[in-house]
Amino acid sequence: MTAERLAEVSRISLESALSTLDLSKRRAALGAASTIDVLRIEQEVSLSRSQVVSANDGVLRARENLGATLGSPEPWGVMPNIRVDALADDAKSTCRPTDVMSRADIRAAEASVGVSKRNEAGVSRTYWPTIDAVSSLTYWSPVSAINAEHVTWSVGGVLNWTLYDGGLRYATREQRSAESRVFSEQLNEAKRRARFEVTQAFRSVRSSEATLAVAAKTRELAAETARLTKVSYVNGSATSFDLVDTARRLREAELDYTIKEFNVLRAKIAALLALSTCDV
Repeated sequence: MTAERLAEVSRISLESALSTLDLSKRRAALGAASTIDVLRIEQEVSLSRSQVVSANDGVLRARENLGATLGSPEPWGVMPNIRVDALADDAKSTCRPTDVMSRADIRAAEASVGVSKRNEAGVSRTYWPTIDAVSSLTYWSPVSAINAEHVTWSVGGVLNWTLYDGGLRYATREQRSAESRVFSEQLNEAKRRARFEVTQAFRSVRSSEATLAVAAKTRELAAETARLTKVSYVNGSATSFDLVDTARRLREAELDYTIKEFNVLRAKIAALLALSTCDV
């Protein structure tokens, strides 16, 4: 979406530069502007054209990446009437707010710790003696000498207790204990990382919103300056350099505002995902 917006801004800037070039050529034909003024504005038009080419290439690459993400060999785009705010609304409808300790990565780390503890306890149980119940049913023909019957049934119990197996159980227990400590440290690291991510995500929202406000004010001032400079140029009180400079500043302000606008959206979604569980 940002790539589409940047391409649109670049095309609008090119149209503005072409309009300024046409105005400069008319003034030059009337003797109110010099050849150097026309050449300076033509350079600005060439720069705008190169930015349009670069922006269009960025759109194609973004569409190809979107298609690859969706598992398609064909490029995918977005609808022109799509709203950026709708992405945040969709994220809110799909994700449920939760506590930082209930995040999926924290739960996965806790589950790994539980499995490692269970594996360690399983090795410890191998030291316990075992009792096995055995049973035997036999048919005799002719009758058995034991009970003078055709069938004998014997039931018994066997006690097994391994006192030494060469050190395998001891080594396995130490290995499982080390794995438990590793998973416990990974859980602590996941908790610290989650807290940092939440703090940084909300700080990024505040910072990006403040930056967007500054960019909006800068764009407003650049647009008004470009308008007044163009009026002054028509009246002969401004030079072509002033005209080109203010047009370039306006184009840069438009591009910067577009990028900052998307950064705000991305920061908001990141902050939402940092404290949410999403059904996808």
